[in-house]
Amino acid sequence: MALQYWDYNYAQTVYQALLYAGCTDNGAAGIMGNLYAESNICPFRQQNDYSTGYTYSLQLTETFRANDKNYFVYYDGDTGYSLAQWTDYDRRSNYWDFCGQQGIGDGTLSLQFLIHEMQTGFASCWAVCTDPNKSLLECSNKILLDFERPEQHGPDVQATRYSYSSQVYNDFSGLPPAPPYMGVPIWLLFKLKDKNFGFI
Repeated sequence: MALQYWDYNYAQTVYQALLYAGCTDNGAAGIMGNLYAESNICPFRQQNDYSTGYTYSLQLTETFRANDKNYFVYYDGDTGYSLAQWTDYDRRSNYWDFCGQQGIGDGTLSLQFLIHEMQTGFASCWAVCTDPNKSLLECSNKILLDFERPEQHGPDVQATRYSYSSQVYNDFSGLPPAPPYMGVPIWLLFKLKDKNFGFI
């Protein structure tokens, strides 16, 4: 099964950054299989945005950037946003504080926050994903059950997310670790030109 990433190059960036931060290949793939299910690994995707062609709308993100923290934190009740579809008050508040008002939806900052949150707030998840003795299934299920924590998380959901994690592993395992981009990569300039949006 081929995954249709929001952007393959960005997905590769996320994978290599997770390795750089200390994840094993199983850990990085386990995290990203869940991110794929949550957001298609798009840093500015709002829950229930099913834009055709995996383009997703920047309009809401631009609205978030034009308003205050409370507008972002309480927007539309229990809907998720960004890579991990951060939903509850504390996690959305922490995301805003980490990224800053003009960093909401930014590819680099969202990725850095993901790693920061997992290292500082979900240490048991990070421990599994950095343990060379943990299997891909163990990593995928750990992220599903203890980091993402969706309402639906039974055997069928676990199997689906494991299948996504397996495909991520097939796509990216063996790549060298690399830090997140600092500066605008050429591919994103072409994708988002004239929008003043993206990596900083």
